Amino acid sequence: MRQPPPHPWIRTLLDEERAAPSARSLSLAQLRARAVARYTNPALARAPMESVETTRLPGSSGAIGIRVYRPTGPVAGTLVFLHGGGFTVGDLDSHEVLCRALAAASGLVTVAVDYRLAPEHPFPAGLDDCAQAYAFVADSGAFDGPVALAGDSAGGALACGVVQRRIAAGRPLPAALALIYPVTDHCSRPKPSYEAFGAEFGFTTALMEWFWDLYLPEPGLADHPEVSPLQYPGLARFPPTRIVTAGYDLLCDEGRMLAGRMLVAGVEAELVHYPDMNHGFMMWQGLLAPADEAVRACGDWLAWRVAAADAAEEPMPLRRPLTRPR
Repeated sequence: MRQPPPHPWIRTLLDEERAAPSARSLSLAQLRARAVARYTNPALARAPMESVETTRLPGSSGAIGIRVYRPTGPVAGTLVFLHGGGFTVGDLDSHEVLCRALAAASGLVTVAVDYRLAPEHPFPAGLDDCAQAYAFVADSGAFDGPVALAGDSAGGALACGVVQRRIAAGRPLPAALALIYPVTDHCSRPKPSYEAFGAEFGFTTALMEWFWDLYLPEPGLADHPEVSPLQYPGLARFPPTRIVTAGYDLLCDEGRMLAGRMLVAGVEAELVHYPDMNHGFMMWQGLLAPADEAVRACGDWLAWRVAAADAAEEPMPLRRPLTRPR
């Protein structure tokens, strides 16, 4: 099937980006500041919350920052969210809009994790923080209901790493795993989508290669399954998983490949593809209709999976119906 052209709004955004300094021409500090400024744009829609609290959890290497979004209305459970940014960029502020939207769409208390970033803290520091934060949420009893896990871009790789560590430790797994245009493999194994979309669609091959160089303290770690989830041999043990991909994204193929391998392994996995979108499109809440729709659909899926887990654990009336969201 022929791929449709980029959505007109995305095409306009790309034209504006081409007129600005490229990401690789900026220092890391400038790139971090630009990421926060871009996604704290006041024009973006901010879903109202009953409460938003920023606090810190104890971690083995120091306190781990989290931000807890409690949506209005009944709460069905909890979602731990790991932000993207090439393992080197992003924080609680850069993903505030997306976390609010997911909390509102799913009815889940959403806990965003402010993990340590490379190159100051290379692999596995950020993953250590994510795994410890998830363990606190899932195991401490401080949060109600089943716990799901989600991550976008590099946060998707980190989420897969958290699941791997839970499997290795024999701990309960997330009720659901949502991976939003995830990193699933090191760029030393490039896919056709790198060739097709790695130069002109916002997120470039050169930028991804730079992120990897900053994240990994040694090249041999590219094959580590906590770095490249596609290399993990135990995918059959993963929880129900939803993978979102974008047509004009260099990561599109590796997201599709992970979904395919999960299905072959017997995981309840589904791939949701947005052919006219590019990497990061779900961040544009209130400005891009497909972004709003994608978050609503992801939230519905998370709510459905968490309700199913809740029903399996507790013989009590469901807070949400188990009808499969469309």
